[in-house]
Amino acid sequence: MELFLEEMCFEKDIETCLDVWEEDYTGWQKELNNLKNSEEVNFVNLPFTEKYITQIKEWWEKNRGRFKYYVNLGIGGSSLGGKALVRSFTPLHRWESFGEDGGYFFMENVDPQDMKILLEKIPLEETLFNVISKSGTTVETMSQLMIIWEILEKKNLLTTNLIFTTDPVQGELVSIANDYGIKRFEIPPQVGGRFSVLSPVGLIPAIVAGIDADKLLEGAREVVEKTLSSEPSSNPSFIFAGINYNGWQMGRNIVVLMTYASPLNFWGDWFVQLWAESIGKNNGRIGVGSTPLRCVGVTDQHSILQLFLDGPRDKIIYFLGVKKRDEDVSIPSIFREREKISYLGGHTLSELMKVEREATIKALKEKNIPAGLIELESISPKSIGRMIMFFELSIFYAGKMFNINPFNQPAVEEIKKYIYGSLGRKGYEDYS
Repeated sequence: MELFLEEMCFEKDIETCLDVWEEDYTGWQKELNNLKNSEEVNFVNLPFTEKYITQIKEWWEKNRGRFKYYVNLGIGGSSLGGKALVRSFTPLHRWESFGEDGGYFFMENVDPQDMKILLEKIPLEETLFNVISKSGTTVETMSQLMIIWEILEKKNLLTTNLIFTTDPVQGELVSIANDYGIKRFEIPPQVGGRFSVLSPVGLIPAIVAGIDADKLLEGAREVVEKTLSSEPSSNPSFIFAGINYNGWQMGRNIVVLMTYASPLNFWGDWFVQLWAESIGKNNGRIGVGSTPLRCVGVTDQHSILQLFLDGPRDKIIYFLGVKKRDEDVSIPSIFREREKISYLGGHTLSELMKVEREATIKALKEKNIPAGLIELESISPKSIGRMIMFFELSIFYAGKMFNINPFNQPAVEEIKKYIYGSLGRKGYEDYS
């Protein structure tokens, strides 16, 4: 993965970033290195931790022949990363499909129509349900579990078609798993949900979907090692954080990630949670943080791009693309007598997508709107692993710059109290 910034209107931002944080950089690198070498599993050393991937592969080898369908019950960090991973490598006909080849479903929301249709159409005996909640009390996920539990229990499928991914020692799912003999996988205690895609949270759906998880972790390891040995000017995660911090100070308080490859679209959703929940905090004096926005190229060129080009100058826009696509479709050379469309013949759809992306960047540059290209070598597990770690490490640096703790989410926890109180959970009567 490469991050191209020098020709994309960021020169002053990069200079400011290097000047302001030069003295702090060495200390931050030492802290990152300590995280990598820590005995506790955290998001930095997670790619170096072999036990989780070994456990999952051994379990799946014994069970792979039994399931055609995978249903993920989780929300936020318990879903977005795994969902983006699976979609990156899943043929469209198997995405949320009830067809004979099977399908993958990520039941993030609690809309009753979605659950009703799923239960009506999916063959339960051929379906693996994975319940993901670190606390074991996530309202949305536990509600879904209770619905699924009753149905699986009646069919005597609880211990064969249901697994839990949760805290290793505490929480309701741990207790339920112990009482009923449900297979359980661990979420490392020091790894927050939005940083958990390289833990069993993301590795289970990845391995079930046939993704080479070893290559995924290898790519992530490469980025950690390179980041730790990088000078500030050659550290993409540090520069990305600095540009966004500097932009926020100058009123560019919206960070846009625009994906230019359909298999990568859900990484936009994952990035939105990662950035918003990590950086949107009160630093003790004021509320800080830029607002992330996910867009899809080329679709949104015909909608929100108008606002980007002529609207308020409050955005930094990044394009997530792919250097090389394995698949392509040629546009036939027909309608030769129709000059307004005949020129398209002889080109390909991947070429068209790249031209559309470059045209959008040129239009933004002409108006001095800051834009940068984040480009993967290919849509491969190794490249995806690199991208994941690039973004996660940028959160570490951004937390330092914004002077906040990027690994908690106190405001989200407050909302949960009102949900508990409204639904009658004991001990939360004051929040009803």
